[in-house]
Amino acid sequence: MSGVTKRVWIDSWQMQCCGTPFEVGSVVTWDLVPVESVGRGHLAGFLGDELANEISDWEEHHGGGGNDERQGEASTGTVLAIEVVYYEIAPSDARRRDELVLVPGSTVGVSRSSVQTQEPTEDGLHHRGYIIDLEITP
Repeated sequence: MSGVTKRVWIDSWQMQCCGTPFEVGSVVTWDLVPVESVGRGHLAGFLGDELANEISDWEEHHGGGGNDERQGEASTGTVLAIEVVYYEIAPSDARRRDELVLVPGSTVGVSRSSVQTQEPTEDGLHHRGYIIDLEITP
């Protein structure tokens, strides 16, 4: 019996802080927050609208208690696919070289079979997070 497949976003800092390495085929239990409850705009800012609209949930290690919009619901599932997301950053303008911003259109995804707590740099791009296809166990 197959479950529901969700497309889950994991911020790179979540894995760096307290994530556990996993791979395609791993069974994981994560706190998932529906993207609508935290807003899709943040994801669209670097993924673009089309890809951001495919994300159903946000994996959250640090949600608060009570009515916090980032309070997740524990969900168990099997990792079906992993895409590591990178992007280029550059100074915002010539006068403010200390302020770095995303270079529009520079986001790329790289398929991987596993995730570590620290991802290597990919061709000078900065690691932003992960898109995980997760089949939720019924």
